[in-house]
Amino acid sequence: MKLKLYFLGLVLLFFFNCSKTPATYEQTVENRIRVTKNNGIPADSTFKIELKEVGFIDIGNEENPDNLISFPKSFDFDEAGNLYILDYEKCKIHKFNNKFERVSIFGGKGQGPGEFVQASSVIVKGDTLIVPDSRSWKINKLDLDGKFISDKKYTDYQKTPFDIIKYGTGYVSKFFGMSSVETGQRFSLEFVSYFDSNLNYVKDVYNFKELYIENQVEDPSADGSVHTANDKNLYLSINSKTDYKIDVYDLNGVKKRIIRKNFARIKNSEKAIKEQEEYSAKYGLKFRTEFLNSIYRLHTDKYGRLWVSSSNKEEEKGSYYDIFLDDIYLKRIYLDIDKEYGPIYIGEKIICMNWKNNSLKIYEY
Repeated sequence: MKLKLYFLGLVLLFFFNCSKTPATYEQTVENRIRVTKNNGIPADSTFKIELKEVGFIDIGNEENPDNLISFPKSFDFDEAGNLYILDYEKCKIHKFNNKFERVSIFGGKGQGPGEFVQASSVIVKGDTLIVPDSRSWKINKLDLDGKFISDKKYTDYQKTPFDIIKYGTGYVSKFFGMSSVETGQRFSLEFVSYFDSNLNYVKDVYNFKELYIENQVEDPSADGSVHTANDKNLYLSINSKTDYKIDVYDLNGVKKRIIRKNFARIKNSEKAIKEQEEYSAKYGLKFRTEFLNSIYRLHTDKYGRLWVSSSNKEEEKGSYYDIFLDDIYLKRIYLDIDKEYGPIYIGEKIICMNWKNNSLKIYEY
């Protein structure tokens, strides 16, 4: 009897080990930070994104030149589904209703109330539009019809919100540029900073400073970071050619988690390297990118998922994204959109841009 039970146990153990789903990730705690190491096997092989086209906007073929959107840079929706698009070149904001019909255009270049020298983003917060003017070091507040409410000026560029996105009840802003010192040295700078609900500077989440040396061959993609945020977390990835790593911060700007995923570095094509060298030489620069960054863009969607644009192999064409939920890699998906269109906004909806014919397609998902 004991021998029969022993063999039955072996059979059950063998069956259990053979039928068990292989682990797709491992979670550990290091210095009080939870680290999720994804091995690249999808946790949900059936996961997919289904798109439904809900709108089309022709931004470049209007009879009235005032209606043309030269450089659509920032997008946001209000609670009624109205869409606001910032034209970075003209410093104008175009408002469309929830059927994507143009309702109004407001703003414009200038320093008067409701005008901008260089508007960098448009954010909807309740019944207010928040528009940073990076050249004037101020934040403008407008109502949803474009009427000026107030502005707020700043005196320290390192503590000024520039290109902002929503982060909980506050905001996160990124600044990058050059600075000089009395010795004549120049430094490349980048700051990712947390601002509270009143747009007061709280702290830097990430800062980078490097001496700029003229006539030195540089990889312009090697330094700096990419980030995104939602109502719970800030996700930040420092540029790397080998390390697929995303730091996750809570609403106090404190790092709490790390997301990792296996990544083998990908060589840039010789054609792309040559084109980059020739283009940069026109401006007296020496740029050369031999290997692609592991991560070059981050998005969060309305379902709390993280979308990661990771470098593709040369044979992969189109829009691929690694999708994560609760730091766990669900699957790498291909966004099935018209090949002439590329996603430029992923959030409440997905907005894709065709740069050849200057049109936008809006998708629900």
